Amino acid sequence: IQPLRRVDGLERHVLLRAREDLTRRRAFGPADLDRLHALLDSAGEVVPVREAFERRAALHDRLIALRHDMDHDVENSVRFAEWEAQHGFRSTYEVLHTDWYYRRDTRGGPSRFVLRALDRIAGLGHEIALHNNAIVAALLQDRDPFEILEEELSHLRKHGFEIVGTVAHGDRLCRDLGFNNSELFAECPDPSGRDPQREIVRIDPVTGRRTAVRLSPAPMSRFGLTHEAMVLGNVDYLSDTG
Repeated sequence: IQPLRRVDGLERHVLLRAREDLTRRRAFGPADLDRLHALLDSAGEVVPVREAFERRAALHDRLIALRHDMDHDVENSVRFAEWEAQHGFRSTYEVLHTDWYYRRDTRGGPSRFVLRALDRIAGLGHEIALHNNAIVAALLQDRDPFEILEEELSHLRKHGFEIVGTVAHGDRLCRDLGFNNSELFAECPDPSGRDPQREIVRIDPVTGRRTAVRLSPAPMSRFGLTHEAMVLGNVDYLSDTG
């Protein structure tokens, strides 16, 4: 019965429902891919974020640091990674540890489903990094965000991925409660000048339960990290989501 109920560590009905939903929602077509290909071809270099960060003192205006935030659609991420590799492009794939494909519950290691996908992406020469949603997860689970961050990094590193970079996930709770997941790090103060030591409070709309996170930024080096993808210095930022 087990193989019929689960696929690579995920409930089968969850996977099938997600595939059906994503098939309806995908809107990036051949014309969009052609435009992206032309843009990437026009660059002198296309590199993962980690490489751009390591070379940040000598970045040039014909270099593209390419990243994909793996929100929701892990199977399309694999397809994109294969397309990029076929055309000689390398990029960064930021895996979201709170999305449906990552695990069955809130604790435990990543699913075989996502690990197989990440293995394929990394095997094509791309960087694997963490799409950081630790403050949101802490508010939802009533936990310490640093504990969550360390736990997720440990899971991925134990599998063999050398994770040294993150990018903050723009969760809806971030907009509702006024914070950025990167505020965990001393190198990433809030651009609007909000108190880096403030308390973030969530009231569950159904149960009325209160959870809170008291920010206390720590250096990224404490977690074996070298960079946050949105903090590369004086660069132009282009996104297909705004």
